[in-house]
Amino acid sequence: MTDVIRRQALWSNTLTAQIATAVGMAGLLLGILGLYAMLAYSVSQRTREIGIRIAVGATSARVSRMIVVQGMKWTVGGVAGGIILSSALAAAIPNTFAPADPQDPIVYGAVVALLLTIALLSCYQPARRAAQIDPNECLRCE
Repeated sequence: MTDVIRRQALWSNTLTAQIATAVGMAGLLLGILGLYAMLAYSVSQRTREIGIRIAVGATSARVSRMIVVQGMKWTVGGVAGGIILSSALAAAIPNTFAPADPQDPIVYGAVVALLLTIALLSCYQPARRAAQIDPNECLRCE
């Protein structure tokens, strides 16, 4: 009977946490897809420039690094804005996170590490595609 009462008492908190998790996962998925799409579009628009860079002597690693750095700049800006916004909102609504500390630096560190790792993975495919551009083919097109 004690377990039933405990589950009923925590039902609203559990439901709120599940909804917040679902919304967070949807936001993460949209962010990953958005970053991938922006980098893929950027690579497709900069094919000629990347081909010239490779023709002049840029290595595949340097071209890949250029694309990854571009994606990570966007990611770091988004993460910084998210941390500022989340810390401000956590201070404004402390009762929602009653059993947990919303200002826990370990949680913020884990989230930042996860976001940066996922961003690196989403930058990989466009960077690989950019590094494999054949300079002869892209310069011959125009």
